[in-house]
Amino acid sequence: MDVPIFMAKLATTWFGTFLIDGEKVVGSKSFPKDAEAIADRLARMEDGAVLDEETELAGKARDGLEVSELRLKVLGRLSSPSTLDLTSLAGTEGFGPDLLRDAMMSLGKRRIGQVAEDRFVMQAVNSIDDLNRTANILSERLHEWFSFHFPELGRTVSEERYAELVAAHGDRDAIAKALGLEATSLGARLSDDDRAVLRTYASSLASVYKTRAEVDVYIGRRMEVLAPNLNLIAGPIVGARLISLAGGLERLGRMPSSTIQMLGAEKAFFRHVAEGGEMPKHGVIFLHPLIHSSPWWQRGRMARAFANKIAMAAKADAYTKRFIGDELKASLDKRIAEIRRALSEAPKKPQTVKRGDGKAAEGTRDRANHSRGQDRHGRRGGPRRQAGSHGYGSRGHGNRGRR
Repeated sequence: MDVPIFMAKLATTWFGTFLIDGEKVVGSKSFPKDAEAIADRLARMEDGAVLDEETELAGKARDGLEVSELRLKVLGRLSSPSTLDLTSLAGTEGFGPDLLRDAMMSLGKRRIGQVAEDRFVMQAVNSIDDLNRTANILSERLHEWFSFHFPELGRTVSEERYAELVAAHGDRDAIAKALGLEATSLGARLSDDDRAVLRTYASSLASVYKTRAEVDVYIGRRMEVLAPNLNLIAGPIVGARLISLAGGLERLGRMPSSTIQMLGAEKAFFRHVAEGGEMPKHGVIFLHPLIHSSPWWQRGRMARAFANKIAMAAKADAYTKRFIGDELKASLDKRIAEIRRALSEAPKKPQTVKRGDGKAAEGTRDRANHSRGQDRHGRRGGPRRQAGSHGYGSRGHGNRGRR
């Protein structure tokens, strides 16, 4: 019959878990003497899991159990590690250096073959940018090339449809028939050779558009599993871009909302710091319809509220793994409604005086200081009065103004 232990510290090594009372081991649970089994337990510990051996030993300590690892906080109170050297017990328990080497080799092989889930999302959202650049270049060339034959088509259909029609037909008569239009155009005729190469080129562009659509769907599926809270609040594409800019989901979860608000606007922010330009109100979150479809005078407050909920969603996805998206969404909607009520009318834009160097803020400051009787550096006294104003320095009376 096991005797309950009232005061103990829980400590885990590579070969087992121990209960320590002062400088004495009062309970232990060894791992199997198998390299793969040890590697499995070490991997679970690195991932923050609590082992079965630890839970079993913790049940023997009725009061005052202390732990030295954050992942074990659910079992007891955090405290400093025990000063007892447990590694010396490895030999007495039958765990030699060869077993340790094999276990660490197995653990290393597992880690090499593992890639964090957020890395796939980061690569996918970055590929969207590559596909967009490629599509823009190919589309511009196709429009310029095919407009020799059918210049009116570009004003009739979308970019994706344009590429599909040229790839499928390659001739204005066939395209006009497919669209139900009259085949009247001032464009030049195409030879069979021209038509063949244009259809091949358009097929490449249509393939890029199709790939981009498939990657969009893939990002949506990945984000629903990886970051469901962030996916609900920010949307799959904006959420994935934030993860990519932050360098990972966990790094995004550690960021304050003010930093998240400026992700993607680093150049504008440092330009503001270095040159005194306008302070940016938002970065990549501007891509979300909540921000870019709102009036300009509401976007600053909306961006702050939006970034705050994103920060909470990212923390939940990265650490607690709890779904709180519905609560965050309801809170965000309430805050957005308050902002829209409070800022329903557009304020008057400040009048600025542009200087020769293009710094509007400087001109505004100069004019404001002049009205307060200050010079451009804020010193009292202001600029020297112009001749003829208020009688100072007027013609025939000498220069009586300040020197």
